Amino acid sequence: MKNLLFVDDEKNILQSLKRSFYKKRDQWNMTFVSSGKEALLFLADNDVDIVVTDMKMPEMTGVELLEIIQKKYSGVIRIALSGHADQDLLIESIGLYHQYYTKPCDLQTLEEGITEAFDLYNILRDKTARDLINGSKNLPILPAVYNDLRKALIDPECSISDLSLIIERDISLTANLLNFINTPFFGLRSNITNIKQAVTLLGIDIIKSMVLTIDVFRRSHVIIDKFDLNRLMDHSVRVANYARIIAHHEGVKQSDLDMFFVTGILHDIGKVVLYNNYEVEYGNVINKIDKSLTTIQQAENSLMGVNHSHIGAYLLGLWGFDKEIVYAVANHHGHTTDIKRDSLLLQILHSVNLIDHQLVIINDNFVPREIDETILNDLSIIDKYNEWSDVIRKFIESQ
Repeated sequence: MKNLLFVDDEKNILQSLKRSFYKKRDQWNMTFVSSGKEALLFLADNDVDIVVTDMKMPEMTGVELLEIIQKKYSGVIRIALSGHADQDLLIESIGLYHQYYTKPCDLQTLEEGITEAFDLYNILRDKTARDLINGSKNLPILPAVYNDLRKALIDPECSISDLSLIIERDISLTANLLNFINTPFFGLRSNITNIKQAVTLLGIDIIKSMVLTIDVFRRSHVIIDKFDLNRLMDHSVRVANYARIIAHHEGVKQSDLDMFFVTGILHDIGKVVLYNNYEVEYGNVINKIDKSLTTIQQAENSLMGVNHSHIGAYLLGLWGFDKEIVYAVANHHGHTTDIKRDSLLLQILHSVNLIDHQLVIINDNFVPREIDETILNDLSIIDKYNEWSDVIRKFIESQ
């Protein structure tokens, strides 16, 4: 039984939620309270998986409540509801919520969001890891990218294109920006996966407020010997470009190419999470793969009981990214019993990630990635891999 806590000072809203979700009573253990103070009293004595709270309440606002929950009950998934078109409030609360819905909220959509959040438990079964991700406010970005971004935002000559190119250089920036623009607050009909489009829709002033005023993004200060975050970012950008090239080669329509690019950028976001939150443990992982014939995925599972693929997929799913992107990130190394042979996104992501590891040795001390024909066969791409590899090599030679 999953435990949910709903918080809203409007009695009619609580009654509506009770009526709508009554059918879930055999799966969800639901509690309804009318203030942040009541919510904290309940949390002090009860286990809660998800909190759904209004953002504009008297005495204690939703922002204040979420701040306390994040610090004191970090394992709780936080969903925000707001009936006020308050852009400043939305920006102020970035990092405090995992999902954000505007009132009047389609309760079917909210139910689906809650259900999908619980479904993510099947991707990442380790509760300690889930709690750590749930409690994280934001992800660090590369110092060089952070500095370039700040300089660009105070440069009157900076264009949307300039800003987009800077953001595309960093996994965390890309993920945070797309998470923000795809909240229902902006009323978009479908999820945005194009960075330039996201920057255009938000505008430089909003991004400036996010970065300079509220400091949503912070620089990384973690250093792990033999693990170069800059090289990881370079690898992600190459994979993103290769994924888009192969998708185009396979006849994917222009409007869908951005999803392949973004998935390539984000496929290793789990490494950023592990790098930032498990400095000692991840250092041990790096040492293990440096000294033995072990892949990073194997070392992560062996020493930490989790791996970057599942960590990254859980985070992206928590933030509401498209389920196909989440699935591809979770399985981009293969070795899954739940393989989808018809997922072109996964087929291409697995291939171009492997191709880049074959072409570029990120660390001379690590074991080179081997081509596993069993996985290629499971993905139904054993006949496509060499063709796609040739396309990438020709692209590189043309540059």
